[in-house]
Amino acid sequence: MSLRSALVCSCACLALLCGASACSDSQRAGDAEVAASPSPSPGVERHDVLPPEGAGLPQPPDHPTAQDIARASASDLAREPNNVDWSGGDAAHGGTLFAQNCALCHGGGGRGDGLATPALNPKPLDFTQGRFYIDASANNQTGEDVDLARVILHGPRAFGGTLAMPAFEGVLSESDVRDLIAHIRTLAHDHVAASRGAQDTGKPRS
Repeated sequence: MSLRSALVCSCACLALLCGASACSDSQRAGDAEVAASPSPSPGVERHDVLPPEGAGLPQPPDHPTAQDIARASASDLAREPNNVDWSGGDAAHGGTLFAQNCALCHGGGGRGDGLATPALNPKPLDFTQGRFYIDASANNQTGEDVDLARVILHGPRAFGGTLAMPAFEGVLSESDVRDLIAHIRTLAHDHVAASRGAQDTGKPRS
């Protein structure tokens, strides 16, 4: 082989070696980039997360409100108009009615700790907390006088509540229900007053 041929052959080999090295470096860089990028969970496609169409825009006038939704999802009984003023009852007479009809489950003091409580699930409501959970007038509000009246008369079951409490329609008159509501209101008031008194004196509430 002549000197010229040997030089040409050497240059060709050198070019091949350089090209292979560059490809190897490029492959390693690509592998590193793939390894650094988070991999999706198996079977999960990755998509850019976009806000819902119309997000942040003012709602049209006919867009349903919370009250509209509450009314649409309420029972027929809850959607009936209320034509009775349930305020202004006699709390003293309501206390007598409570002892006769409610104390067995709700307890004499209305704390939900009556004699029948261990056998009930869910537990009877603790009236001293002043919290009510049934919207019986389909207006997205709970704990109004009409809500209490309808739950007393028709039972919680008529509004998606517990089956344990019976309905008192036909047992209690409208006047009785009004008095009973007045007494129930005093239970939370007396509880708050007793708690404040205990805080003022530093003595635990009995």
